[in-house]
Order: sequence, then C-alpha cells, then structure tokens
Amino acid sequence: MKFIYFLAYRIFAAVFVRTFYNPDEFFQSMEVAHRMAFGYGAITWEWKEGLRSFLYPLIISFVYWILEALGLDQPYNLILAPRLMQGTLQAIGEYCFVKFIRKNFGNRIANMTTFFLMVNFFNFHIGVRTLTNSIEMSLLLIVLYLYPFSFEKGRSYWQYMIVAALAFCIRCTCIVIFIPLGVSHLVRDWTNFWKSFRIAIGPSLLLLAASTAVDSYFCERFVFNPYHFFMFNVYNQGSTIFGVEKFTYYLTSVIPDQLHILTLPFVLQWFSMFRRKKDGQLEILWQIAGTYVFSLFVTSLNPHKEERFILPLLPLSIFMASVTVVQWEEWLIKNRSKVARFLIIWFCTTCFLSDSMLIIKKSRFDGRGRIDVTLRLAESLDEDRRIQGRTPSILFLGECYGYPLASGIHRPIPTRYVSCADQGYYLEKAPFWLHSYIQKMGKASDDITHLYFCHSAHLHTTEPLLNWLDFTEDVIFEQNMITNYKDSRASDTVAIRRDFSRRTEWLATRKLPPAEAAEE
Repeated sequence: MKFIYFLAYRIFAAVFVRTFYNPDEFFQSMEVAHRMAFGYGAITWEWKEGLRSFLYPLIISFVYWILEALGLDQPYNLILAPRLMQGTLQAIGEYCFVKFIRKNFGNRIANMTTFFLMVNFFNFHIGVRTLTNSIEMSLLLIVLYLYPFSFEKGRSYWQYMIVAALAFCIRCTCIVIFIPLGVSHLVRDWTNFWKSFRIAIGPSLLLLAASTAVDSYFCERFVFNPYHFFMFNVYNQGSTIFGVEKFTYYLTSVIPDQLHILTLPFVLQWFSMFRRKKDGQLEILWQIAGTYVFSLFVTSLNPHKEERFILPLLPLSIFMASVTVVQWEEWLIKNRSKVARFLIIWFCTTCFLSDSMLIIKKSRFDGRGRIDVTLRLAESLDEDRRIQGRTPSILFLGECYGYPLASGIHRPIPTRYVSCADQGYYLEKAPFWLHSYIQKMGKASDDITHLYFCHSAHLHTTEPLLNWLDFTEDVIFEQNMITNYKDSRASDTVAIRRDFSRRTEWLATRKLPPAEAAEE
C-alpha cells in the first residue's frame, strides 16, 4: 500500500475525531504550545517542576506560528492542526512498520496487519491525539523499520539509535522499549553495535543537550527532564496521586479493551510461537515478543497506570494477532476447507463492524460536549464584549483541567477554575462550593461574564444562586444546539452567559441568598 493511503486515512481520522479523551492531550501539549506561540495558556505544576519535556509543545508551537502567519488561528484550527500533524507522523510510522513486515514476513501478513491497524478503534481515536504516547508510538514504529533484525555485512545501523534518542527526549519512559532492542543488537553482533553506537552518540547527545536547553529556558532554571521525572515518578512514587491500579491491570483490563476481538488471536500467537519450527521469521517474532514482555512488565511496576501508557505496544499486539489470523487461513487452505475464505472474511468483517461502532461512539460522541461547548463559547465572547461592553471572564466549574482553556478559546481573557485539590469537594457539593466561592470573591464576582459547567446537573442544582447572579433566561451552549438552559437538563456540558442588562445594583450591595437555598 502506498504512503498516500496511510496519510489520507490518518488525516480523515484527525478530522473525524471531535471528542475530549484526556486532559493531557491539551495540558501536556497544546496549552503549553499556545503559551509559547501566543504568550498565554495554562501551565500546570508538572511543567514548573521540570517533569515534562517542552520539546513536543515546541514542535506544536511552530504549527501555531504558521497558522497565525496565514491568518488561520481560529479556535477549531488550533485543535485540528496539531492533530493533523500527529496524524501525519502516525501515517509515517505505520507505513514504515508495514514495510518492515512486508520485507520480513511477506505480503499476506503485511496486508492483514494494515487492515487491523486501520480498523482498530483505539488506534483510530487515540493515535491522532496530541498525547506524547501517540508520537512515542509513531517513533517506535520507525525504529522497528530501521532496526537490524538481520545484518548486512559492512553496514552500520545508527539511524534507529538517533530516532530512539529523539523519542527519549520527548518522553523518557520510552527507554523501557528500546533497552531490549539495544541489548539484543549488542548480544547478536557487538562489533556492529559499537560501530553504530559511535556514529549515533554524537547526534544523540546533541539532541539531548538541545532538549535540556529548551526545558531549562522555559523553566527558567537548569532542568534535566529524565532525572526529575525519575525522582518524582519512580523514586518518590509521586504519580500515585493520580490513582493506583493493580499490577495485572494492563494484562487483564487494558489489552483486551484495546484489541477487542483480536484478543483471541493475539493470545494464541504466544502458544503458536512455542510450537513453531525455528526460522528467520520466528527469531524476529521472539525479539518483538521479548520487547513487548519487557516493556509491559516494567510499565506494570509503576502503581499509577493508564491505558494510554502502553499505546506504543498496540501495533505490536495487532501484528502478532495478524500473524495468527494468516496462520488460520493457511491451515484452512491446507486442509482444503471449502469455507476457508468465508471464515476469514467473516472474522475480518465482524472485527470491522464492531470496531467501527466503537470508533463512531468514542470519536464523535463520548466527551464531545467539552470540545463543542468550548468552541461555541469562544465564538460568543467577541459578540458579548461588543453588546455588553465588558471584558469577558470565565469561571470553569468541574474537574480540574477537564476542558480546553486557551487552546480552545484562543482569547487573552481572565479565566478561573476549580483546583485539583478542591475538585472532589466541588463535585460532591457544587451549590455550596459556588456559594462560598462567590462570597469569598465579593465584588470581584461581578467580573464573571460566563459560567462553564462540565456536568449540567450542577447548573440546575445551583439555580437559586444563578438567578441571583443574573444568569437566568440567557443562552446556553450545548453539543448540537443553542437553547434556554432550563430545557437542557440532558446536556453533559453547558456554558451560560450573564445578562448585565438586568442589573439594577452592584452585587456588593445585594444580599447573597442563603447557602441552604443554594444547596437545595
């Protein structure tokens, strides 16, 4: 398959995906890049502590600068353009991966892998997002294409080392994937390894130095990202504040969820490898399997686990499952089964239909309100400024960082939001929390022009207080329509405007409704 087909498909995926998946796709990439390009954007504590590399956001900021130069820096474009960039990188990685498979395993396995890579729902709706795990996956696939699974005499293989160094600079955790590959290279031909290493060490150190310089510049102090990341997440177990899962979480929960119907052929391939006669293909399979097992084991040692952490291993899982499906086909043909072609087509069709439904659900509906409401809110701000003569100010209510900020609104306006330390109390007692917040702000609460609710139920439970604040009978933004907020109780995410035309006196001279009324 030509590269243009991979590229067209991933560009389609970038446009098709309209949902909010994880705060990190904004606050570990686009928000930081927005600050670099336009001078404002949210920077979380992780960046100030040097736990994240600024290299990936810097790459995205170049995309933003190009959009600004072309006059295309509208809110939706600021979300779409980085996804198009990531989709292009994913297409390059998958194209290289399929070329590697075709070279070592033949056309049938390469074509089957291509099919399952394209229809897999998790690969579709996560791969084009601006998560560092997504670019890590793309760079790993390029490394596998360049990696010397078989040697040609007199040739060095330094290219894969440089790509691995780039991946390490962007996300240092990927070293657990490259360690088994490097060790295998060293053991199989230590002369070739050191020859390649001597060529690659210079450019790799230059990349690491450049990444450190970028991190230190934006942190305004010397920062060596791998060290800070290791000390916080591994040595001090700081990542456990984001949640803890059992050791078998990836094996029993994430892998079956990611592979879906392909879980069965993936599991069977491990048994098949033990029974297969030794040949060149089997040696490569065992190297890939060893990389997979080592990476999965080390990643599982961290108490904090998320399904996206093993995203780079997903193409390897799909490849191994594809090998099994082709083996099924060969066995059926060998035994002269009349339904061989029908069974394989039935399996692939079932996989396509089931994953397609998940793609539509997760890429078009789950969490879409947070994106759509933010974009609609951005459209209304300029009109509100013109009509009401006020500088817009937004109070975001819900999970901390559970919505795009500057990267979705693209307006240098004051924004306030619930801190991560307070979000549990807010979600449990939204009316009382808002009452206390307004009371603490005093007259400063008059500056709030918009309220953004991640959960529409909280809008209705705070209705007495909203009436008092003059947020009644105004516009609400929903996923697909604009309507009066009282008729929108099924909406997941809403934002309402304040009607200052109803104002007869300053809030500072008005008595707050009692907290008990707000709680009711």
